[in-house]
Amino acid sequence: MLNGMFALSARFSNAPEFIGIDPTCRDQIFVKRATELWETISKDFKHCLRTLPCLQGLILLTFSSLLSGPSEDAWILSGTCVRLAYDLDLHTTDAHRQHEGGSPQQNQEYRFVHVLLPVSDHDWDNRTQAPSALLNANGGMPWKHLTESPNQSERAWFLVCLAVLRQAYDAAVPPGASVERLHHAEAVIGCAFLALPRSFQDLSMSGASWPTSHVTFNWIACSLIVLNWYALCPLQNETLQPADVRPPRIYLSTIIEVNRAARLLSPQHLSLCSPFVCCALVGPSTVHVPDDHILIESQSASLCAETIRLVLSDVARHWSIGGILLDIIDYKKTSKPASPAGRCSQTPFTPEWRALVDDIF
Repeated sequence: MLNGMFALSARFSNAPEFIGIDPTCRDQIFVKRATELWETISKDFKHCLRTLPCLQGLILLTFSSLLSGPSEDAWILSGTCVRLAYDLDLHTTDAHRQHEGGSPQQNQEYRFVHVLLPVSDHDWDNRTQAPSALLNANGGMPWKHLTESPNQSERAWFLVCLAVLRQAYDAAVPPGASVERLHHAEAVIGCAFLALPRSFQDLSMSGASWPTSHVTFNWIACSLIVLNWYALCPLQNETLQPADVRPPRIYLSTIIEVNRAARLLSPQHLSLCSPFVCCALVGPSTVHVPDDHILIESQSASLCAETIRLVLSDVARHWSIGGILLDIIDYKKTSKPASPAGRCSQTPFTPEWRALVDDIF
């Protein structure tokens, strides 16, 4: 677990040991140690696998692996995390059930870490007793419990937005989905937008508030980017009639909203938000924003493309996935990736990547 934490935090360290090392490469020694420990545990200490700390450490290792893009190791680790979570019975844990044989401290750890949505950092740091809400991820309205809760943490709303996106995606993207299911998925996204707290709507674009509110703005921006992603998802469905296909002006309007959210991310703290949210920016860049060499009538579309590239370039300074996403954009625009010299990436932009991108777009 410690090596996983060090792997993520080393890229932001000012320690003299990291002078001259690219921030995206500083995690490698810790990832190597964590991988070796995991292999040893899974081979020689199988009795230690079914523990929550082991799952937490494995999640950190998986996070680091996924930052380098799709790979066999990353998929295997992701699957192992899911299986271990099932082994720990986390899928049946709820706020009213005690784990048989567990101590009161373990029971509280399971209930409040896994099930309840997180409260604000202020309440957590001050150990304030703040009521929260359950994430009803399998229900038709994942936001319902949170709208009725005193807990209005921006991070909690981000997790709800992820649940909403997953639900809409699962309903609409599979081939053969009916038009009714597509319309229902769009209605779910629309309701989620309306359910967001007022603070998500009354956003200040002034940089003066960034130094003290960058964490809040990051969660808000990531939530809005996640919800808008569905509207930008190219629905490849044979049952769609021309009247059911979204017109280009709808895409452009949504792209502008995505860029407005992206601009909420403070330049000084851009790399502190979840790097995987940047995956939601690739769709607008590769599918709906015109190529640079094509004459563009709309200045807004041109600036949107530039904004997305600048955001990914900034993220790429600390996270390999930012550079990988830029490679994907270059590949879709020119049919060949343009990897900058010196970029540290454990997974190159391979032919398998290109096949994956072609399947998605």
